[in-house]
Amino acid sequence: MKKGLRNKLSVFAMVVIVVGLGTVIGGDVVVKEGTIKGDYAAFGGVDPDSSYKLYVRNDELTSGGRMIFTYGKNTMTSGSFIGGDFWVNANPSANTSGYYRGIVGRAESVSGNSKNITGRLVGMEGGANHKGSGTVHEVYGVYGYSKNTSSGTVEELIGLKAYLDCASGTVEDFIGIQAYLNCGGGTVDYAYGIKIPAFVRTGTITNSWGIYQEGTVESNYFAGDVGVGTSSPSYPLEVNDDVDDVSIWTSKKVSATDFIYRTSVFDKSKNAWDYIKDASYYLTDGEIDYKKFYGYAGEFEIADYSRPVEETRVKEVWDETGCHEETIVTTTYPYKTTEEGVSICDEISVLRQAVFELKQENDMLKAQIAAINAKVGIE
Repeated sequence: MKKGLRNKLSVFAMVVIVVGLGTVIGGDVVVKEGTIKGDYAAFGGVDPDSSYKLYVRNDELTSGGRMIFTYGKNTMTSGSFIGGDFWVNANPSANTSGYYRGIVGRAESVSGNSKNITGRLVGMEGGANHKGSGTVHEVYGVYGYSKNTSSGTVEELIGLKAYLDCASGTVEDFIGIQAYLNCGGGTVDYAYGIKIPAFVRTGTITNSWGIYQEGTVESNYFAGDVGVGTSSPSYPLEVNDDVDDVSIWTSKKVSATDFIYRTSVFDKSKNAWDYIKDASYYLTDGEIDYKKFYGYAGEFEIADYSRPVEETRVKEVWDETGCHEETIVTTTYPYKTTEEGVSICDEISVLRQAVFELKQENDMLKAQIAAINAKVGIE
């Protein structure tokens, strides 16, 4: 029994020495139970207990350094190589509001320390660098992968989520996601601040949005040009000329300035004056009768924005302050309505033709008046 105890103490001492001194062992070190501790000092005000299976601490770093460093040079030609794999299997024995985290990275300034930090506090950083001369298909700094492979339900499947909390003090810039692109001397064919590829619709997607902004107070700012249907806009807002129908639905007035490319020419087989009527002609029972307009474009089925449907659900959200309930409201417009439209271009064309014909009659009358005046000697 004493010999067995001595063997166990020897193994334990070896583990402590390996962790404490950073000794590299050629073989595998397997710890089935217990905790590996490099320092027994307080961790965040709490002494490490059995919940920390690997604990390393060093309070004496006064310059740059690493607490844990792993390195692997792999010559594989297929498969995948993982430098560090953190895996949590959620297998609760009952319903739980627990928060399962594969990996947590934190960087905090010490409470009460008044020194300025002109650098950065980075909770988690991912870097990928291609240093070879060959071709790499894709390089990811951070890759978020979320998937549902069961028959269960996931309320929200999120690849990347940013949670910002200004609990006190002052924050000059509050940025959920920031993309910084730096072409320091190489060649970039296409640069995208944010790119959202087309959704894969093998299954069923009831409602979909490329970008969905719920806030009604927040504005959107674009310093460059914006293109709809074109990837190379030349104006602050440019809609592709090949788009057959462009509609703007609003209950307010819409104004346009400068010029438009699309117009139409009046069909001279018709009489323009047949379409120039008194305002009362275009009313039926006090309502505008669009069918009486020359530019009547027919009926269109559009979303009925007067009948929004709000779906409200409450979900549990975990953040640094703990677990709390958050109300999620999603607004959709499943109902359709039929609206009649009038082509402004056609209306302009009939007015242009009517004005031209009116000018012709005016010129003729002026010539007749001039002839009469000449006969009676009136200059």
